[in-house]
Amino acid sequence: MVAQQAGTPDLNTILSRMEQAQAESHARMSAYSVTREYKFFGDDQQHAKSQVLAKVDFAPPDQKNYTIEQSSGSGQGEKIARKVLDHEKKMMKGDNSSALSRENYDFEYLRCEPINGRRAYVLQLLPKRNEKNLIKGVAWVDAETFHPLRVEGEPMKSPSWWVKSVKYSFTFGPVADMWLQTGMQAVANVRLLGQHTMIARDVNYQLPVQMAAATVPKGTMLPPATQVAAVKKRPMRPALGAGASVIAVRRY
Repeated sequence: MVAQQAGTPDLNTILSRMEQAQAESHARMSAYSVTREYKFFGDDQQHAKSQVLAKVDFAPPDQKNYTIEQSSGSGQGEKIARKVLDHEKKMMKGDNSSALSRENYDFEYLRCEPINGRRAYVLQLLPKRNEKNLIKGVAWVDAETFHPLRVEGEPMKSPSWWVKSVKYSFTFGPVADMWLQTGMQAVANVRLLGQHTMIARDVNYQLPVQMAAATVPKGTMLPPATQVAAVKKRPMRPALGAGASVIAVRRY
């Protein structure tokens, strides 16, 4: 294990604070609606083969539904986006088997470094089981809030025979009083087809006051609504790898 810098909490303290932060975030979870953009690329990383815009609605504690609002380019993009979202719905049903926790991972302290203007503890992720939804990689944990900022790595188990390797990158950020996964990138090396990439990012959120404003009778007075912009590059105990196992296993 790498020696920690003076003034840095020991690893167990970091993990306890991280789990506490996730529990508190979970307690604050409220209904929201998010517009999410998916882009799919083949060998040409400058031009997307397909783009999909989906609206995702979350209702506590574990209900998530979606609608595809726009789709362009190859029809395979929408098919993959639907598989990703279907898997995401399944992951919401109280299953913590892929959560960023000591139940699923062993952790090692690597270093402390800045990321996106925030000081972060960098932790090695060592999955305890050989499962495709567990990530072998690295997590950046905010040194002040102890929320995850970024997770990068590879699945412990390949999601498909067709996929030779996959690299994931998940980003997280604040949305009102919640801490959510706000972006994801999956780069897959597919047998016979080469490299394919999926990039997903949340572009806009609606919170309860805004959603109510869309349904109340005309003239009803409501508190001012606050539009929450997506954090550029997800709830308590972020589930890593949600939906990524279906990326790039089909021809575009």
